[in-house]
Amino acid sequence: MNTKVIAIANEDSDKTRILGYGADLFSTKPMSPENVADKVLMLLSREAVIDIMLLSREAVIDNRHDF
Repeated sequence: MNTKVIAIANEDSDKTRILGYGADLFSTKPMSPENVADKVLMLLSREAVIDIMLLSREAVIDNRHDF
């Protein structure tokens, strides 16, 4: 299971500390529900692209062994 963390804080000064704890995304308040939804969709699509790239790379490596 892959977990994503979006941290929303009051001040931008918290950014380094929060990202250092492992948050995937940081934003400051106030945030609209639409903005939160956009950020969630961005994280999910980024993860999907990474998965596709890894699968493509594995397929290329597997095809090289067939020769």
